[in-house]
Amino acid sequence: MTKYFLIAVFFLSQQFAFSQIGLPKDTNKTDAAGLKQGFWKEQYQSTITYGYYANNKKEGSWYGYHYGTTQLQSLQHYKNGMKNGIGIQIDKNGNYTKEEFYTNDTLDGLQKEYFDNAKPKSETNYNMGVLNGKKKIMYNDGTMMEDANYLNGKKDGIAKWFYGGSALMSEYNYKNGVQQGIQKTFYKKGTALQTEVNAIDGLYEGELKEYYESGKLKSTVKYVKGKKQGLQKTTTEDGKVTLRIANYKDDELDGDYKEFYESGKPKQLGKYKMGKKEGEWKEYDADGKLTITLFKDGVQAPKK
Repeated sequence: MTKYFLIAVFFLSQQFAFSQIGLPKDTNKTDAAGLKQGFWKEQYQSTITYGYYANNKKEGSWYGYHYGTTQLQSLQHYKNGMKNGIGIQIDKNGNYTKEEFYTNDTLDGLQKEYFDNAKPKSETNYNMGVLNGKKKIMYNDGTMMEDANYLNGKKDGIAKWFYGGSALMSEYNYKNGVQQGIQKTFYKKGTALQTEVNAIDGLYEGELKEYYESGKLKSTVKYVKGKKQGLQKTTTEDGKVTLRIANYKDDELDGDYKEFYESGKPKQLGKYKMGKKEGEWKEYDADGKLTITLFKDGVQAPKK
């Protein structure tokens, strides 16, 4: 039998017991010292909970029900007033929404969450309240969105993100929560590489390469301490025609900018100054008709 089946049987047996013998009538009592003792009924927002106190501390299994119903909403086990063992939550339709494990009020072990369609939403591993091990996040159809590994609360190793339908979107490398090594992105169809670049201590360093889905090189640009620097050149898939030439300074477009049609004819020519268009810009339509526009600090100058 699965763990969920065993839990369900346990719930049903408790509901059956309550329905047959009713709840204890001697409830919500305190002793001479004012400490809660015995069976108690409590309300938290829209949940009614039942369970036992010993010397003002919760003990054993506590059951929560959706208000005004006999539908279980939660189960939590306590020892010496602290959460210990399994805790689960159930929606009004009887679907599991969360399952988690505690040690002395601290998340410890595998936590699972579910969408209202019963599909898995996330799986997270904890070691005494700290993320440790695999963490998975899913789309509402149950397919993977993110798959990462944690060590002492920080991402460590390869972390993957996916498009809907489970096609790989990106693959990043981490060390102690910081990007280190080769970082990759992929096209939605198949597993064709889209970009790759190296990271050092969380900053891109070296050449970023962008590819067409065919695997042919599309463009390159250099990173220095996380910022684009220098020339970026983009070509057609066959590499025969230059489509764009741009210059960067500290991650901003700066200097001559040229853009071309696939025929090789000019499309747009001008200059940038720290990310803003400056001076005379020439723009050609597909038939070669020229339009000239003047810019100052990125703002188009009024026409004379």
